Amino acid sequence: ALPADKECRKFESTAIGTGADNPDHPKTLTFEQLANSVTFFFAKARSEFSVTLAVSGPQSRAGRNFIFAFVPAVACPSEPKQPRPKETPTPKPVAKTVTVQEQMPISLLEGQDASAGLDGRDHRPQLHWPRWQSLHWPKSPIASPLLNKSCLGVREPVLLSPGQNNLGGKGPHSGAETIVYPKALTVAGGDVDIILATVGDYRPKNAALNGVFGEFGAVNLQEGTSVDLSFKFVLSGTNTTIEVENFAFTVYDLDSTRRSNE
Repeated sequence: ALPADKECRKFESTAIGTGADNPDHPKTLTFEQLANSVTFFFAKARSEFSVTLAVSGPQSRAGRNFIFAFVPAVACPSEPKQPRPKETPTPKPVAKTVTVQEQMPISLLEGQDASAGLDGRDHRPQLHWPRWQSLHWPKSPIASPLLNKSCLGVREPVLLSPGQNNLGGKGPHSGAETIVYPKALTVAGGDVDIILATVGDYRPKNAALNGVFGEFGAVNLQEGTSVDLSFKFVLSGTNTTIEVENFAFTVYDLDSTRRSNE
């Protein structure tokens, strides 16, 4: 999670992903999903910011979907919705070490809870552990809330189904070559729309996938191409810009295939 007020920053995927590791909610992520995401904080007021999305590698007929949301997911993840999975015995436990919260090492046995020793008794130090910090191995642990001052008072615009969806003039709608997310948030001046537009060339594989994907915003892009995007805050139903401060923007599921990186 990084401040985004002073300079441009670039992030590129380094690990091959699968459909099985895709997030299904902007705020509830596994550690693996957190590792494939990046959050930018915008503390100072602004009416617009820019993002460049790219898929490296040779140009092909395949496409990739970029998903995003205006929540501080990496620095301020929510408590998981799922209940803790039941423990299952394993034939031959293998000792492992996991480091959580301020570099505190915990020795685990595969298939055992973090609090259990070799004899199955609780050898955990007498600490005030939050209930979410109970780990279960080898299933991916769920992300935990972090104590981060940047999380306080962050605005969280909600990306609703767009009334206008014609990014770069590629459809599926006609008219203005933008995506308009209506009434994404409310400020003192009234309701605010978010207008997403391209700056220059844009080549999607399937523009019908643009707009929203569940509770995420979504942009489809052909492999081997890039697109410069502009996000603009405007008074709802107008083109009048309005400044918004203290918000975050997260891009999720940055992963690779054998032929390309995001």
